[in-house]
Amino acid sequence: MNRNKTKVLLLGDEVRALYEQMDNGECKYKMIADDGSYYCRTVASREGAWQNSHLHLHVTEHYLVQVGWIAYASYEGQSILHLRIVTKDSTLLFNRGFITICTCLRAV
Repeated sequence: MNRNKTKVLLLGDEVRALYEQMDNGECKYKMIADDGSYYCRTVASREGAWQNSHLHLHVTEHYLVQVGWIAYASYEGQSILHLRIVTKDSTLLFNRGFITICTCLRAV
């Protein structure tokens, strides 16, 4: 997915802040450290935002749903499709190697 706007701010010798706005209207606010770790706040547009399927081989993603909901589809093994909706005040943990088929973020 393309990033329409990108801004970088240096916060110190080892940490920088990054703002990205995606084609789908989704905004990402990241704090990135030189060691490769980072925190990201993702904000969907009012209409919601779909993400394409993706895989993180070396990253574990932890989501805290603060507003609205997240729906996602994933495969278990090669044959079982799971569809899930996670609502406000819930958390999700996607371990390394987890394949997300599609994700919809929706603020309400």
